Amino acid sequence: MKNNYIDKDTIKQYGSSLSGRKDNFDDDIEVRKFINFAKNYYSDKYVFVDKPYGKYGVDIGIRLDDKIVHTFDVERWNSWDKDWPHYYKYISFLGRKEKFLNVPNNFTMVWFNNSLNKMIVVSKKNLLGVPTVSKQFSSNKKVDRVKKVPFNMGHLIGSNLTEQEKRLFVNHEETDLL
Repeated sequence: MKNNYIDKDTIKQYGSSLSGRKDNFDDDIEVRKFINFAKNYYSDKYVFVDKPYGKYGVDIGIRLDDKIVHTFDVERWNSWDKDWPHYYKYISFLGRKEKFLNVPNNFTMVWFNNSLNKMIVVSKKNLLGVPTVSKQFSSNKKVDRVKKVPFNMGHLIGSNLTEQEKRLFVNHEETDLL
């Protein structure tokens, strides 16, 4: 019987297909983009740390007085670019990232569109309130564990927001991500 769950090969193929990436773990562009944006919201006493727990941990940590006080993980969605895809009925938080919710510090998940001029942020508190379920992806018929996060739990930030995006994401802010 063929394994129908998303595996390392599927992940590798997807991550490597994004422009500007060397492989599926290379999210340097997204990390730099988010840090440049987030620096506007934190004072100079906070230090941004890339991969504070290594290659397979969260992407970004914020350190204050030698302690990581907030972490972020970033993703980029190939299917979301100029407008929100009509077939996306919620925000998908991958089950394999649930380990990031089990740490004592604050955590925020960040999803960028393909052009990196829009992002969605969802807090740990909101993510914890959503059950994890099995979902079959129509693009490849593979199954993965996800949290189907309602749009109202996300905050959409970016430029050139469409009317559909503004309607779906009641929490939105039109601004350049820098």
